[in-house]
Amino acid sequence: MKNQTIAQFLNIKEFPFEIKDSNNNEIYSENSDNEWSKYERDENGEIIYLENSDNEWSKYERDENGEIIYLENSDNEWSKYEIDENGEIIYLENSNGYSCKYERDENGDIIYLENSNGYSCKYERDENGEIIYLENSNGYSCKYERDENGDIIYLENSNGYSCKYERDENAEIIYYENSNGTIIDNRPKSFDGKVH
Repeated sequence: MKNQTIAQFLNIKEFPFEIKDSNNNEIYSENSDNEWSKYERDENGEIIYLENSDNEWSKYERDENGEIIYLENSDNEWSKYEIDENGEIIYLENSNGYSCKYERDENGDIIYLENSNGYSCKYERDENGEIIYLENSNGYSCKYERDENGDIIYLENSNGYSCKYERDENAEIIYYENSNGTIIDNRPKSFDGKVH
C-alpha cells in the first residue's frame, strides 16, 4: 500500500469514498482525484485532529461541552479561547499576538470588548438585545432608536451625522432622510400626489 491512498489500494471506483466509525462519524474521505482527509474524534464525535493529502493538519482541544478552547495547525498558527458557562467566548488569543476580551450580559450579548491593539467598545442594549448606544476608544459614539421589531428608525452619531427611517408593515424602508440633506421618499401617495 506504500504511496497508495486507501481508495487506490482497495480499487475503489465510486467517489466520494468515505469511511465512518461505529457512530457513523466520518473518519476518512477521498475524492476522485485521490485527495484525502482523515479525522480523529473524541468520545463525543467531535474532531480533535485532521490531516489531508496536502500535508496540512489541525488539532483541537475542547472543553467538557465540546467547545474549542485551543487549536493549532501545520502553519504553526494557534488560537486559544476562554468560554463561559453559556458557551460564549470571553477571551481569545492567537499566535499573531492578538488578544481580545469580552464582557457579556445575561443573554450572552457583548456589552464591552477590549483588544490588544488598544481598541475598546461598550454597548448598551434594549430588552431584546438590540444595540441602542455604542461608544468606542476612538471617540466615536452612536445612539439608535428602534421600532417594536428592532429595526432602526433613527440614529445619531458623534460626527454630527443623523438619519431617520420610516418603514411599512413589512419593515421595508419607505422614507429616508439624513443630516446631509438626502431624502428618499417612497411612501404611498394618493391621486392628488399627497402622502397618505
